[in-house]
Amino acid sequence: MDRFERFLEVARGQSGGVMDQQAMAEESGVSHSTVGRWIEVLDTCFLTLRLAAADFDGGRRLIRRPKIHFLDGGPFESRVISEIFRNAKHAGEATDLRFWRDSNGFEIPLILQREGAASMPVSIAEAATPHEVARLRRWMELAGVTQGALISEREGAVRGGNIHRYSMAQL
Repeated sequence: MDRFERFLEVARGQSGGVMDQQAMAEESGVSHSTVGRWIEVLDTCFLTLRLAAADFDGGRRLIRRPKIHFLDGGPFESRVISEIFRNAKHAGEATDLRFWRDSNGFEIPLILQREGAASMPVSIAEAATPHEVARLRRWMELAGVTQGALISEREGAVRGGNIHRYSMAQL
């Protein structure tokens, strides 16, 4: 039980980040395969959500490992993704949640993929800055996507009709 509790502590520390099962195993004092089984248990119990990397590469080297998010709190990014995931589940929508990150650290934390519809990149930041908007626009140009969203802690306007702005309270 002590090892599982240590594993939970280590896994919570990675919430919102790219999952490193080997590091989790070493810090928890268990095997790599045990970490994999315990993560599957957390996923099955709807305590965590693993986001797979998006399929679009944009001609760049991508990070392919999944990201892990705890659905009961944690960093701002995990709380936002948790709300989006829950809202989609309650509405009966089959939304495929992904993320995109290249080897240089350029990242879009959430990509909503729906069958028969264009992907929607979502930038998540506690405080929306011009840098966040510019990064989102850059990815939209790279992917050839016309619509994007920015979710932050507070409400506010983004110039340009192709990026929709939401606050955490609006989710």
